Amino acid sequence: MPYHESANSRFYYRHWDCETPRAAVLLLHGFGEHSGHYHRFAAALVHAGYSVWALDHVGHGLTGGTPGHFDSVEQLVVHAQALAERICAHHANLPLIVCGHSLGGITAARLGLALQPAPAGLVLTGTPFEGLPELDPALELVMSRDPAYLDDLAHDPLRFDSGPAEANLWRAIDQQTDALRAGLAALQVPVLLINGEHDAFASPRSGPTLGADHDAGGGHRDTRRLPRHPQRCRPPPGAGAHRRGNRALAAQGHCAHRLNHPCSH
Repeated sequence: MPYHESANSRFYYRHWDCETPRAAVLLLHGFGEHSGHYHRFAAALVHAGYSVWALDHVGHGLTGGTPGHFDSVEQLVVHAQALAERICAHHANLPLIVCGHSLGGITAARLGLALQPAPAGLVLTGTPFEGLPELDPALELVMSRDPAYLDDLAHDPLRFDSGPAEANLWRAIDQQTDALRAGLAALQVPVLLINGEHDAFASPRSGPTLGADHDAGGGHRDTRRLPRHPQRCRPPPGAGAHRRGNRALAAQGHCAHRLNHPCSH
C-alpha cells in the first residue's frame, strides 16, 4: 500500500491514474471519511481526463492514529503539501487543482495559500468557513440521501464514532477562520465554492459573504443556484460524513459560488 514517509509525516495516499491527463487533482476528504469513499468521484474525473490523487488525514482511514483526532489543520496541510509536491514531481507540466470537502475544504484553502507556485484552482465543497454554527436542537441531521454512499459507510471496516472527536474538529477549524478570510481574499487563483442548499454546517449564505471579500481583493464572483441534477450538481460522493444537512439535504438544488481571479497558469 502506498504510504508517504518523511521525517515529519507519514500518511496513506491513493492515485487513480489517467493515460493522458490534462490536469492533476488532489482530493482532500472530510471529517469522518477517508479517501476510499471517493472512488466514484475519482473514476468520473479520470474518465474526464484528470489524474486523481487523495490522502487519508491523520486519525482517518489507513493513515491511522486516534480516530478523528489530529493536532491541527496545519498538520493536515503539511501532509497535503507533501502529496502536492509528489504530484507535481510526477506530473511536472500539468496544472494542479485542489479539491476539498468540509474539513478537507478548510485544509485545501490553507494549502492553496501555502503552495508555491499556487495551484491552478481550488474547489471547496461544504466548507464551514465560519466554524460551528448554532443549530436548532429539533433539526434532524442527515449524512446523505445517496444510498450507495450510506451503504459504503455502513459496511466500512474503517468507520468510527466521530462524536468524541468533534470538539477537537471545531477547535481546529475555529483557529483558521480569520486567517482564511483574509488569505482567500488575496488569493489570485480561481475558486469554486459548492454548498448544499440545506447544509446545516456550511450554509450557502457563507458563499456570497466570502465572495464579497474576494470582490474587495480585485476579483469578481458569480453566485447561482443550480437545478437539481444527479450528474451535474451533487457534491462528490462522501459529502456530509459528520451528520451534515437536514430533512431535505440533497433533495433539491445546490448553490455554486464561483470566485474568479487572474490565474498564473
